Amino acid sequence: MHIILDLTLPFFAVIGLGALAVHVGLLQNSAAKTINVFVFNFAMPALVISGLAKQDIQALIDWGFLSGWMLAGLGLFILGGLFNRFFFHGRLNEMALTGQAAALGNTGFLGFPLMASAFGDEGLLIASAGIMIDMMIIIPLSIAILEASGGGNYRTIIKRITKGALLNPFIFAILIGFFLAATGVGLPGPSERFVVFLAGAAGPAALFALGISLARLKISGDIPSIITISLFKLILHPLIVFICLTLFNVKAEFIAMGVVLAALPVAGNVFVIAQQYDAMINRISSAILVSTIAAILTTACALSWAGL
Repeated sequence: MHIILDLTLPFFAVIGLGALAVHVGLLQNSAAKTINVFVFNFAMPALVISGLAKQDIQALIDWGFLSGWMLAGLGLFILGGLFNRFFFHGRLNEMALTGQAAALGNTGFLGFPLMASAFGDEGLLIASAGIMIDMMIIIPLSIAILEASGGGNYRTIIKRITKGALLNPFIFAILIGFFLAATGVGLPGPSERFVVFLAGAAGPAALFALGISLARLKISGDIPSIITISLFKLILHPLIVFICLTLFNVKAEFIAMGVVLAALPVAGNVFVIAQQYDAMINRISSAILVSTIAAILTTACALSWAGL
């Protein structure tokens, strides 16, 4: 338990500092946008590249993990959407957002630094595999349904999905990291020191910015729906990931990492998409806030179960 507290409390304490800075007037909510530019485009990609570049990809890549994570994400996406439909009488766009919120964790801003701290470079590899599946399959599927629910043009759908994938810094960083590892090039000399130095800022800056963003959120809207989304993400997602990875005979340490990754709170980009399509804005933002607070417990439990 001491190790778990050492791992989780600093992360959530930095999130709390970001929120506190807003509440006492040291920062405006808009400060998160500026910090996010640095984190999203520079520091976090550097963290991913530095972690992947030194890996033996051939020895570590696990197609069973990729398949299991994808099956779990798609299953939860469908289950969340159907639950919203039958119990909350949601429309198609609300079904898509509920499914997305249930299946997507905050890997970018919370998952990468937490997985690196808990599991080292292997943790970064698993987080990278998970976010690749999420960005290439779950998010495009959700956007396609949202566009279709509004009568969108399918050319527009394909263009938006392709652009979003190709221009995403995380995708670029993962591809570069895998290339450097697969070719054995790595990061020579000064470039490694530069990337590692930049990567050191990723975790604290990302968590502080997350705290600033959460400071402006309030719990409002349909409380049963908010609780349902949070429970799906924090409880059901890790359970389904465990079942799916076990079905694909993934080795035990990767299953443990997958469960910890799945225990993360609802991803912030779900709120961005909800705003863009003007649907479930209050419910999604509230679910992000509730699940992030509750994730202090769920990540600790997942790490404990993983044997840390």
